[in-house]
Amino acid sequence: MSREELHHVGANLVLEACIDRLGGVAGRLYAPLAVAIASAMTISLVLSFSLVPALVDRFLPPGTDLAEPWIVRRIKRLLALAESDNEHEAQAAASAAQRLMLKYNIDLAVSGLEPAYGFRHLGQPSGRVNEAQRILAGILADHFFVQAIWVPVWRAQEGRRGSVLEICGSEANLELADYVHAFLNVTAERLFREYRRSPSGRSAKRLTFLAGVMSGFRERLERERKKSKAEGLVWVGDAALDGFFRKRHPRIRWTRFAVGHGSEAYARGREAGEKIVLHRGITANSSGGAPRLLGSGKR
Repeated sequence: MSREELHHVGANLVLEACIDRLGGVAGRLYAPLAVAIASAMTISLVLSFSLVPALVDRFLPPGTDLAEPWIVRRIKRLLALAESDNEHEAQAAASAAQRLMLKYNIDLAVSGLEPAYGFRHLGQPSGRVNEAQRILAGILADHFFVQAIWVPVWRAQEGRRGSVLEICGSEANLELADYVHAFLNVTAERLFREYRRSPSGRSAKRLTFLAGVMSGFRERLERERKKSKAEGLVWVGDAALDGFFRKRHPRIRWTRFAVGHGSEAYARGREAGEKIVLHRGITANSSGGAPRLLGSGKR
């Protein structure tokens, strides 16, 4: 429908409603006013259908979902800047994203407002949780404002028990943690493929290298945390989230695992992990689903 047709239809609808409501004579006396109102309403509709989408396309990044939390949109913009070829610019943008998320959660906790909490399952169920995945779960819980736990599941296709990583938190924090989980898994696998092409990496054990990558990235985040503390940004936890988590999982069993740090593969993985810069360069979610870039959506 053209703008002229839309204007004509809108004016006629308001005019007819005015006549029906007020009666024949009175309705026709107020007809000019009705037409003016109809014109204003129609102009508003035209702007809604044409100008607003144009502004969205002009000023927002591609793939932006207006329904997602505002903090996620801001984090996405910073992570996009972290794709810079300049190492210092990229790291500065990634650090700014982490500080923004920290400040957002601190401000939310101080405000006394309790967001709606939920949960997500990340990745595919597995029979045995390896060291790299345990470290990754710890990274999410320690640095991305969620609670993480391995929960038992039944793997129907294999007819066996297994475990899957579950995270609990606010929608914004779940979204970011989901993205980080996928990003680190994809990045660690890419780094291992690159290492295998080197002379020293031809016989390297994949899981050992991946554990080193996760450990190195965790150490990088710890250094960022110390910088934030020096700036007065200290996270003391979310009591409301703790309550939600405990209510959902009233019986929690803690297990200790042996770790291996002595191999060459672990050391090289750790060095590579310390150089990882979190950015938007990923095209698949943590569950192996449809490609996306830190988009919204629930599991």
